Amino acid sequence: MSLKMSISMTCDILIERILSDSRPVIAITAPAGFGKTYILDALAERIARSGIDAGPWTICDHPTIRPNLSFIEKGQRYGIALRPGDTVAGLDRLRLYAQVMDLTGDDLLLTPDILSPQDWDRSAGWPVLLSPGACIRDVASLERQLVTFLADESLADLEEADLCVLATCGDNWPGWLIMRLPPLKYPSTLAYRYIENALPKAVEKLLILRLTDPEMRTDTSGILAQTLLQKPHNLEAVILRLLERKHTFQARTLFCKAGGWFLYYRLGHEAFLRLLSSLEAAGDDDLDELIISRAFVMIKTGDVAWAMQFLVRYFGPEMRDVLTVLSDNSQLSLRVRLFRITVLIYEDVAPTDRLLNALFDIGRDLPLDAPEQRGSFYNAMLEFFLRLRRYEEADGMAEKAMAAYRQADYPILCFYIALHQSVLSLLTSDFNRMGQSLRMAAGMLSNVGFDSPGDQRLLDLVHACMAYENGEPEALLAFLNQDLSGLMEGELWPSLADIAIYYGSHALSVHMSTRAGLRFLERWSVYQPLNRQFRLSLEVRKAQILQNGNGWGDAVRLLTPLSAGFNRVWIESAEEALARLSARNEITLALSWLRQIAYERPTFMHLDRKLEMMLGNSHLLVRQEIATTIWLAFVCRHTQQNSKARNLLRRVFELCASHGGLTALAEEWLFLDHLLQDKRMAEFVMAATPARAILRRLDKGRQSSLAAARTQLTQQELKILMMLAEGASNKLIARNCGITEPTVKFHLKNVYRKLGCARRHEAIATARALGWVR
Repeated sequence: MSLKMSISMTCDILIERILSDSRPVIAITAPAGFGKTYILDALAERIARSGIDAGPWTICDHPTIRPNLSFIEKGQRYGIALRPGDTVAGLDRLRLYAQVMDLTGDDLLLTPDILSPQDWDRSAGWPVLLSPGACIRDVASLERQLVTFLADESLADLEEADLCVLATCGDNWPGWLIMRLPPLKYPSTLAYRYIENALPKAVEKLLILRLTDPEMRTDTSGILAQTLLQKPHNLEAVILRLLERKHTFQARTLFCKAGGWFLYYRLGHEAFLRLLSSLEAAGDDDLDELIISRAFVMIKTGDVAWAMQFLVRYFGPEMRDVLTVLSDNSQLSLRVRLFRITVLIYEDVAPTDRLLNALFDIGRDLPLDAPEQRGSFYNAMLEFFLRLRRYEEADGMAEKAMAAYRQADYPILCFYIALHQSVLSLLTSDFNRMGQSLRMAAGMLSNVGFDSPGDQRLLDLVHACMAYENGEPEALLAFLNQDLSGLMEGELWPSLADIAIYYGSHALSVHMSTRAGLRFLERWSVYQPLNRQFRLSLEVRKAQILQNGNGWGDAVRLLTPLSAGFNRVWIESAEEALARLSARNEITLALSWLRQIAYERPTFMHLDRKLEMMLGNSHLLVRQEIATTIWLAFVCRHTQQNSKARNLLRRVFELCASHGGLTALAEEWLFLDHLLQDKRMAEFVMAATPARAILRRLDKGRQSSLAAARTQLTQQELKILMMLAEGASNKLIARNCGITEPTVKFHLKNVYRKLGCARRHEAIATARALGWVR
């Protein structure tokens, strides 16, 4: 059967139903494209052709011409075409009296039994796709026509909220859309693919028309912004299309209402940067949100200092003074002031009580309908409390930030909070909770929706540190070898930088060489080079690594010029004041001096009392408490307080057993090894089951690290290192290996690099320390 005959047959059947029905009103209600006009025209033609008296019939097919059905003369009949939602005076009353024959879109659709397979495939029974204009082989032209038809007819009456649903639903079509576009019920048809390709463009066209219509009273941009929760890349497409059509104001308005710089967390780095660059290029004026967004991109790529210079350039020098920005007298908008707090997260600044009070004051002004802004405020407070070692308050802020970010539905920001919680657990040596936080962080990161290698790198770092605490150094050593550069060049906040520096320097100094640990720390000098507090922290860590490597004299020379408000003389005279130290750098510098004195002069007058005062400091980390207790046991051993030394050492292993970490013990191996050389003390400590198990784990970690380090050398390099340790010259090595002297030098250079050494004797010493040669 031909297409024309199929359509004619369907139409004739429907007209027969209409003519044989005695009800005065025939209401055909269907969306655009169902052939309402075609049916009514055919009805009028049939009436005229068959000689039926056309007088009683009134055919109404124009949306602006509607009859009044409140009163119908006897014998009068009406054929009316309606779209869903259209009303006609008196029609509902007639329905109550069963005086209306209602036909719907389902009555107008053609069925597969009367269409050829080809016609069914290209139409799925939807009449508009069977019209002469749709019978073309140029698919691109058909798609353009279909986009226009959908935008101008099928979807033109939709509210903004419904358009937003279509912009975000993907192929999960809402039921009301399938009623408008029947081919969506048949995914295997060509008609479905036509609609699937044309629909997004039609929706985008309609949204742009609504956004640029000066007579629109509804907040179209505000409604559309809510679609970010599901399909942010659709929003990106609409903004870019607005810019293409020179609607810069509407594009920027939509960008701001969709979250502005927070869109970074929806789109990912590349897409956000592309969108931001387009918005910046479209206008000459400096919109605050665009300035903030550009500064944020700089921060995310590790350029914190340049981001601050950029902000100062546009908002003035007051941006450098956080207290001025947060004051009531500031002329800056609340949005800019809140962003300045975010920048503070990445600056290694010790928050003062005055700053905390100012932060809490502005926190009270946060809008209740902006959970992402509240979450960022709590996130900043979390980082500040971590720096102040006020861990209970930090934990409370983490819970608030997580709740706010969950409400705003930002998986990547929830990831950051979970990662912060894992860092908090690492600092407090709560390794059970740390594992839970890391699993939560991994789950959040998997739901982000875009690639984020920098964030994966942060997660890998914390995972590696946890494994290191469990006596498994391989992951951390591999991370330092492969991912360190990427870590230092990307986004990194101070609390994470601290653990990277502490664990990285320890791993390299213990499992490679002291020189390797120091070279690692030197690389960090480029991170916040102008920050005095960070430089002080880095220098103190270098001194600690030198102490670990028995370089006590070099450590003194490094510590002496450092100042955190005191020096060695003050440490040697202080007692109660040690318990009152609170700043992070004050504590680490004081501990470094106490460690130095304990090693050099364990019988120094009242040194045990100083260490006991330090142990009473509530701001100590668990690992610092363990270290200080070991030094105190060392001092007691040298001052003949053997019973106290034994109890202190047992206390050390009890702490390690309860928290599960090993790094603090490995860091203090020089002192611990000396104490365990005392047979009676070793027997006393070993009587406690945790001590044996912990020492086995510690020894296993040391041995596995030796194997891991050894695998970095090739067989040829190992062979050359062995001969080097036996005193062979380059010439002799070359002869024995059957290679030239320049090749020997090349292999030695690789050996030095992998072992973190610079000279032959250092390489030999490292090999002996690692147990590779005798």
